[in-house]
Amino acid sequence: MKKLNYKQFLEKLNISLDYTYLLDKDTISKLDKNKEAFINNLLLVPNVSDKSRDDLLKKTIENELSKEDINSISTKIENIFSNFDNSINDLKVKIREYSKFIIKYLRNDKIENLFKENSTNIDFIFYIIYSKYSEPFSTDYSDNVKYKEVVEFINILNKLNLIKKDNIYYNDLLLYKLISLKHSDGSFTHLSNQNTMHELCKIAQNLFGFEYTKIYTLIECKLVSKDIEGFIEIFNKHFEIMKKWDIVQLLDIFELVVYSKNEHIYNSVNELLLSKDIKMLKGNEKDIYNFLLAVKKEDKLKVDEYIKKLDQNGVYNFAHYNFFKNYGI
Repeated sequence: MKKLNYKQFLEKLNISLDYTYLLDKDTISKLDKNKEAFINNLLLVPNVSDKSRDDLLKKTIENELSKEDINSISTKIENIFSNFDNSINDLKVKIREYSKFIIKYLRNDKIENLFKENSTNIDFIFYIIYSKYSEPFSTDYSDNVKYKEVVEFINILNKLNLIKKDNIYYNDLLLYKLISLKHSDGSFTHLSNQNTMHELCKIAQNLFGFEYTKIYTLIECKLVSKDIEGFIEIFNKHFEIMKKWDIVQLLDIFELVVYSKNEHIYNSVNELLLSKDIKMLKGNEKDIYNFLLAVKKEDKLKVDEYIKKLDQNGVYNFAHYNFFKNYGI
Protein backbone atom coordinates (compact mmCIF):
# COMPACT_ATOMS: atom_id res chain seq x y z
CA MET A 1 0.00 0.00 0.00
CA LYS A 2 1.42 3.34 -1.09
CA LYS A 3 1.78 5.87 1.71
CA LEU A 4 0.30 9.35 1.24
CA ASN A 5 1.31 12.64 2.75
CA TYR A 6 -1.16 15.49 3.15
CA LYS A 7 -0.34 17.03 -0.25
CA GLN A 8 -0.81 13.78 -2.17
CA PHE A 9 -4.00 13.02 -0.26
CA LEU A 10 -5.56 16.43 -0.91
CA GLU A 11 -4.55 16.34 -4.58
CA LYS A 12 -6.53 13.13 -4.99
CA LEU A 13 -9.56 14.91 -3.52
CA ASN A 14 -8.88 18.08 -5.52
CA ILE A 15 -8.94 20.11 -2.29
CA SER A 16 -6.83 23.19 -1.70
CA LEU A 17 -6.16 23.38 2.05
CA ASP A 18 -3.33 23.93 4.51
CA TYR A 19 -2.84 24.54 8.22
CA THR A 20 -3.33 28.32 7.90
CA TYR A 21 -7.09 27.73 7.53
CA LEU A 22 -7.13 26.06 10.94
CA LEU A 23 -4.99 28.28 13.16
CA ASP A 24 -5.12 31.87 14.40
CA LYS A 25 -2.42 34.40 13.50
CA ASP A 26 -0.77 34.21 16.90
CA THR A 27 -0.28 30.44 16.71
CA ILE A 28 0.91 30.64 13.10
CA SER A 29 3.53 33.23 14.10
CA LYS A 30 5.04 30.74 16.57
CA LEU A 31 5.55 27.99 14.00
CA ASP A 32 8.88 27.06 12.46
CA LYS A 33 8.46 27.52 8.69
CA ASN A 34 10.93 24.69 8.13
CA LYS A 35 8.41 22.30 9.69
CA GLU A 36 5.43 23.31 7.55
CA ALA A 37 5.18 19.93 5.81
CA PHE A 38 5.03 18.14 9.16
CA ILE A 39 2.52 20.65 10.57
CA ASN A 40 0.26 20.20 7.54
CA ASN A 41 0.49 16.43 7.91
CA LEU A 42 -0.32 16.68 11.60
CA LEU A 43 -3.26 19.09 11.40
CA LEU A 44 -4.90 17.80 8.22
CA VAL A 45 -4.80 14.07 8.87
CA PRO A 46 -8.29 12.62 9.58
CA ASN A 47 -9.39 10.35 12.43
CA VAL A 48 -6.88 11.56 15.00
CA SER A 49 -8.00 12.52 18.50
CA ASP A 50 -8.03 16.19 19.49
CA LYS A 51 -5.77 15.43 22.44
CA SER A 52 -3.07 13.76 20.32
CA ARG A 53 -3.28 16.49 17.74
CA ASP A 54 -3.08 19.33 20.27
CA ASP A 55 -0.30 17.72 22.29
CA LEU A 56 1.87 17.17 19.22
CA LEU A 57 1.23 20.70 17.95
CA LYS A 58 2.26 22.10 21.34
CA LYS A 59 5.45 20.02 21.32
CA THR A 60 6.18 21.15 17.77
CA ILE A 61 5.81 24.83 18.71
CA GLU A 62 8.05 24.33 21.75
CA ASN A 63 10.64 22.34 19.75
CA GLU A 64 10.23 19.28 21.95
CA LEU A 65 10.19 16.80 19.05
CA SER A 66 13.46 15.40 17.72
CA LYS A 67 14.04 14.72 14.04
CA GLU A 68 13.56 11.02 14.76
CA ASP A 69 10.23 11.80 16.50
CA ILE A 70 9.02 13.80 13.52
CA ASN A 71 10.00 11.09 11.06
CA SER A 72 8.30 8.39 13.11
CA ILE A 73 5.10 10.43 13.56
CA SER A 74 5.09 11.35 9.87
CA THR A 75 5.22 7.68 8.89
CA LYS A 76 2.23 6.93 11.11
CA ILE A 77 0.33 9.91 9.70
CA GLU A 78 1.00 8.85 6.11
CA ASN A 79 -0.38 5.42 6.95
CA ILE A 80 -3.54 7.04 8.30
CA PHE A 81 -3.94 9.11 5.12
CA SER A 82 -3.46 5.95 3.03
CA ASN A 83 -5.90 3.90 5.10
CA PHE A 84 -8.55 6.60 4.86
CA ASP A 85 -8.02 6.89 1.11
CA ASN A 86 -8.25 3.12 0.57
CA SER A 87 -11.26 2.64 2.83
CA ILE A 88 -13.61 4.62 0.55
CA ASN A 89 -13.82 4.12 -3.21
CA ASP A 90 -16.31 6.80 -4.24
CA LEU A 91 -14.68 10.24 -4.53
CA LYS A 92 -17.75 12.22 -3.42
CA VAL A 93 -18.18 10.02 -0.36
CA LYS A 94 -14.49 10.44 0.43
CA ILE A 95 -14.82 14.24 0.19
CA ARG A 96 -17.94 14.15 2.37
CA GLU A 97 -16.29 12.08 5.09
CA TYR A 98 -13.17 14.21 5.09
CA SER A 99 -15.30 17.36 5.29
CA LYS A 100 -17.06 15.96 8.37
CA PHE A 101 -13.68 15.64 10.04
CA ILE A 102 -12.09 18.94 9.04
CA ILE A 103 -15.12 21.18 9.65
CA LYS A 104 -14.57 21.30 13.41
CA TYR A 105 -11.10 22.81 12.93
CA LEU A 106 -11.77 25.35 10.17
CA ARG A 107 -11.75 28.97 11.22
CA ASN A 108 -14.88 30.87 10.22
CA ASP A 109 -12.88 33.94 9.22
CA LYS A 110 -11.10 31.81 6.60
CA ILE A 111 -14.21 30.29 5.00
CA GLU A 112 -14.54 32.85 2.20
CA ASN A 113 -10.93 32.33 1.13
CA LEU A 114 -11.40 28.57 1.39
CA PHE A 115 -14.43 28.72 -0.92
CA LYS A 116 -12.53 30.92 -3.38
CA GLU A 117 -9.54 28.58 -3.42
CA ASN A 118 -11.81 25.59 -4.04
CA SER A 119 -14.27 27.19 -6.45
CA THR A 120 -13.81 24.33 -8.93
CA ASN A 121 -14.63 21.69 -6.31
CA ILE A 122 -18.31 22.33 -5.59
CA ASP A 123 -18.62 18.95 -3.89
CA PHE A 124 -16.13 20.02 -1.22
CA ILE A 125 -17.79 23.40 -0.68
CA PHE A 126 -21.22 21.82 -0.36
CA TYR A 127 -20.01 19.16 2.06
CA ILE A 128 -18.36 21.79 4.25
CA ILE A 129 -21.76 23.47 4.61
CA TYR A 130 -23.53 20.12 4.96
CA SER A 131 -21.09 19.07 7.68
CA LYS A 132 -21.65 22.29 9.61
CA TYR A 133 -25.43 21.90 9.29
CA SER A 134 -25.25 18.26 10.40
CA GLU A 135 -22.98 18.80 13.39
CA PRO A 136 -24.47 17.11 16.47
CA PHE A 137 -25.56 19.15 19.47
CA SER A 138 -22.75 19.90 21.89
CA THR A 139 -22.98 21.20 25.45
CA ASP A 140 -20.26 23.76 24.74
CA TYR A 141 -21.51 24.72 21.28
CA SER A 142 -25.13 25.80 21.01
CA ASP A 143 -27.38 24.96 18.08
CA ASN A 144 -28.05 28.69 17.67
CA VAL A 145 -24.38 29.31 16.94
CA LYS A 146 -24.24 26.38 14.54
CA TYR A 147 -27.23 27.65 12.58
CA LYS A 148 -25.84 31.18 12.45
CA GLU A 149 -22.65 29.81 10.95
CA VAL A 150 -24.60 27.82 8.35
CA VAL A 151 -26.37 31.02 7.28
CA GLU A 152 -23.02 32.84 7.12
CA PHE A 153 -21.47 30.07 5.02
CA ILE A 154 -24.38 30.04 2.56
CA ASN A 155 -24.36 33.84 2.33
CA ILE A 156 -20.65 33.68 1.41
CA LEU A 157 -21.44 31.04 -1.19
CA ASN A 158 -24.18 33.24 -2.67
CA LYS A 159 -21.89 36.26 -2.62
CA LEU A 160 -19.29 34.34 -4.64
CA ASN A 161 -22.05 33.07 -6.95
CA LEU A 162 -20.56 29.59 -6.99
CA ILE A 163 -23.73 27.48 -7.10
CA LYS A 164 -26.41 28.15 -9.71
CA LYS A 165 -30.07 27.15 -9.60
CA ASP A 166 -29.45 24.16 -11.87
CA ASN A 167 -26.81 22.71 -9.51
CA ILE A 168 -27.73 19.45 -7.77
CA TYR A 169 -26.97 21.00 -4.38
CA TYR A 170 -28.99 24.21 -4.83
CA ASN A 171 -32.25 22.88 -3.37
CA ASP A 172 -30.56 21.27 -0.37
CA LEU A 173 -28.85 24.57 0.41
CA LEU A 174 -32.22 26.33 0.31
CA LEU A 175 -33.49 23.87 2.91
CA TYR A 176 -30.42 24.30 5.13
CA LYS A 177 -30.76 28.06 5.04
CA LEU A 178 -34.50 28.00 5.74
CA ILE A 179 -34.08 25.75 8.79
CA SER A 180 -31.04 27.68 9.98
CA LEU A 181 -32.74 31.08 9.69
CA LYS A 182 -35.57 29.81 11.89
CA HIS A 183 -33.17 28.73 14.62
CA SER A 184 -30.16 31.03 14.36
CA ASP A 185 -31.46 33.62 16.86
CA GLY A 186 -33.28 31.27 19.18
CA SER A 187 -36.36 29.19 18.59
CA PHE A 188 -39.09 31.04 16.65
CA THR A 189 -37.66 34.55 17.09
CA HIS A 190 -37.94 34.82 13.30
CA LEU A 191 -41.66 35.52 13.74
CA SER A 192 -41.00 39.08 14.90
CA ASN A 193 -38.16 39.79 12.45
CA GLN A 194 -39.65 41.22 9.25
CA ASN A 195 -36.47 40.80 7.18
CA THR A 196 -36.00 37.20 8.23
CA MET A 197 -39.65 36.36 7.54
CA HIS A 198 -39.38 37.93 4.08
CA GLU A 199 -36.35 35.79 3.28
CA LEU A 200 -38.00 32.65 4.67
CA CYS A 201 -41.07 33.22 2.50
CA LYS A 202 -38.91 33.67 -0.59
CA ILE A 203 -36.91 30.50 0.14
CA ALA A 204 -40.07 28.46 0.79
CA GLN A 205 -41.57 29.56 -2.53
CA ASN A 206 -38.46 28.37 -4.38
CA LEU A 207 -37.98 25.16 -2.40
CA PHE A 208 -38.65 21.96 -4.35
CA GLY A 209 -39.86 18.89 -2.49
CA PHE A 210 -39.55 18.86 1.32
CA GLU A 211 -43.32 19.38 1.24
CA TYR A 212 -43.98 19.63 4.96
CA THR A 213 -41.29 22.27 5.55
CA LYS A 214 -42.30 24.22 2.44
CA ILE A 215 -46.06 24.25 3.12
CA TYR A 216 -45.72 24.89 6.85
CA THR A 217 -43.43 27.86 6.22
CA LEU A 218 -45.68 29.33 3.52
CA ILE A 219 -48.71 29.11 5.83
CA GLU A 220 -46.70 30.64 8.66
CA CYS A 221 -45.65 33.48 6.32
CA LYS A 222 -49.21 34.28 5.37
CA LEU A 223 -50.35 34.36 9.00
CA VAL A 224 -47.50 36.59 10.15
CA SER A 225 -48.24 39.02 7.32
CA LYS A 226 -51.99 38.80 8.17
CA ASP A 227 -52.71 37.75 4.58
CA ILE A 228 -55.71 35.53 5.28
CA GLU A 229 -56.67 35.26 1.60
CA GLY A 230 -53.16 34.05 0.85
CA PHE A 231 -53.37 31.66 3.81
CA ILE A 232 -56.61 30.16 2.45
CA GLU A 233 -55.10 29.86 -1.02
CA ILE A 234 -51.99 28.03 0.24
CA PHE A 235 -54.08 25.73 2.39
CA ASN A 236 -56.52 24.79 -0.36
CA LYS A 237 -53.73 24.26 -2.86
CA HIS A 238 -51.93 21.76 -0.63
CA PHE A 239 -54.73 20.15 1.37
CA GLU A 240 -54.59 16.87 -0.57
CA ILE A 241 -50.91 16.59 0.32
CA MET A 242 -51.64 17.32 3.99
CA LYS A 243 -54.10 14.44 4.11
CA LYS A 244 -51.13 12.07 3.83
CA TRP A 245 -49.26 13.57 6.77
CA ASP A 246 -48.91 11.99 10.18
CA ILE A 247 -50.56 13.35 13.32
CA VAL A 248 -47.49 15.26 14.54
CA GLN A 249 -47.21 17.16 11.26
CA LEU A 250 -50.95 17.83 11.19
CA LEU A 251 -50.86 19.16 14.74
CA ASP A 252 -48.23 21.69 13.67
CA ILE A 253 -50.55 22.88 10.90
CA PHE A 254 -53.57 22.73 13.22
CA GLU A 255 -51.85 25.15 15.57
CA LEU A 256 -51.47 27.74 12.80
CA VAL A 257 -55.03 27.11 11.63
CA VAL A 258 -56.34 27.80 15.15
CA TYR A 259 -54.57 31.17 15.17
CA SER A 260 -55.98 31.99 11.72
CA LYS A 261 -59.51 31.94 13.19
CA ASN A 262 -60.83 30.60 9.87
CA GLU A 263 -63.74 28.32 10.75
CA HIS A 264 -63.89 26.39 7.48
CA ILE A 265 -60.20 25.46 7.47
CA TYR A 266 -60.29 24.77 11.22
CA ASN A 267 -63.12 22.28 10.69
CA SER A 268 -61.30 20.63 7.78
CA VAL A 269 -58.10 20.00 9.74
CA ASN A 270 -59.96 19.02 12.89
CA GLU A 271 -61.97 16.44 10.93
CA LEU A 272 -58.73 15.15 9.43
CA LEU A 273 -57.18 14.75 12.89
CA LEU A 274 -60.32 12.99 14.15
CA SER A 275 -60.20 10.62 11.17
CA LYS A 276 -56.67 9.68 12.29
CA ASP A 277 -58.02 8.87 15.78
CA ILE A 278 -56.36 11.77 17.61
CA LYS A 279 -58.78 11.29 20.51
CA MET A 280 -57.77 7.65 20.89
CA LEU A 281 -54.14 8.56 21.51
CA LYS A 282 -52.58 8.86 24.92
CA GLY A 283 -49.77 11.21 25.79
CA ASN A 284 -48.28 14.35 24.30
CA GLU A 285 -50.11 14.49 20.97
CA LYS A 286 -53.52 14.32 22.65
CA ASP A 287 -52.51 16.95 25.23
CA ILE A 288 -51.32 19.29 22.47
CA TYR A 289 -54.58 18.73 20.59
CA ASN A 290 -56.66 19.49 23.68
CA PHE A 291 -54.57 22.58 24.38
CA LEU A 292 -55.24 23.90 20.87
CA LEU A 293 -58.96 23.15 21.23
CA ALA A 294 -58.96 25.18 24.44
CA VAL A 295 -57.19 28.06 22.67
CA LYS A 296 -59.79 27.92 19.89
CA LYS A 297 -62.65 28.00 22.42
CA GLU A 298 -60.88 30.71 24.44
CA ASP A 299 -61.26 28.54 27.54
CA LYS A 300 -58.68 30.28 29.75
CA LEU A 301 -58.84 27.73 32.56
CA LYS A 302 -58.19 24.83 30.18
CA VAL A 303 -55.49 26.77 28.35
CA ASP A 304 -53.66 27.46 31.61
CA GLU A 305 -54.08 23.83 32.69
CA TYR A 306 -52.51 22.47 29.50
CA ILE A 307 -49.79 25.10 29.42
CA LYS A 308 -48.70 23.94 32.86
CA LYS A 309 -48.90 20.27 31.89
CA LEU A 310 -47.08 20.62 28.57
CA ASP A 311 -44.47 22.93 30.06
CA GLN A 312 -43.71 20.44 32.83
CA ASN A 313 -43.26 17.67 30.25
CA GLY A 314 -41.07 19.91 28.08
CA VAL A 315 -42.74 18.66 24.90
CA TYR A 316 -44.18 21.84 23.45
CA ASN A 317 -42.89 25.22 22.35
CA PHE A 318 -45.34 28.02 23.09
CA ALA A 319 -43.67 30.57 20.79
CA HIS A 320 -46.53 30.61 18.27
CA TYR A 321 -49.10 30.84 21.03
CA ASN A 322 -47.29 33.76 22.66
CA PHE A 323 -46.82 35.49 19.32
CA PHE A 324 -50.32 35.11 17.93
CA LYS A 325 -52.52 35.35 21.05
CA ASN A 326 -52.64 39.16 20.90
CA TYR A 327 -51.65 39.55 17.23
CA GLY A 328 -55.07 40.60 16.02
CA ILE A 329 -55.66 38.42 12.97
